[in-house]
Amino acid sequence: MNLGIFADSFGKVRDIVKNPTKSWTVLLENNFNVTNFAKSGSSLYYSYDLFLKYHTTFDKVIFVATVPGRLNLPANRLRNLINDQKLSFHIEQYKPNIESCKLKLNIIKELTQISSIKDIETLTKVYETAIDYFTYLQMPS
Repeated sequence: MNLGIFADSFGKVRDIVKNPTKSWTVLLENNFNVTNFAKSGSSLYYSYDLFLKYHTTFDKVIFVATVPGRLNLPANRLRNLINDQKLSFHIEQYKPNIESCKLKLNIIKELTQISSIKDIETLTKVYETAIDYFTYLQMPS
């Protein structure tokens, strides 16, 4: 039986050196032909997008929903907006909450004082939009 796993780090195969206990995904491989799309820190959109592309190729699917509100940002495209590659490490793909977005936005604004950023307006808008997204999620229903 072909089994597809779509998840965040909960579904990721563990590093056997760091943690010798077999993960549940490895145990499934003993009985099934497993394809694992799990990625640490990924958002629901990441898993759902892959699910839509590949779910029909499997007999069964395990879909693990991640932390509500985890957001994927296009890190590689955002890094290209920064001239100084030493500073580009500040751009990360996953933003788990509003506080991390606000912190990153403040760092970016401080970096503009000491380094050139190719497109500060776009970079700022991305993080402001992420903050608006998290603010919306936290609104009472």
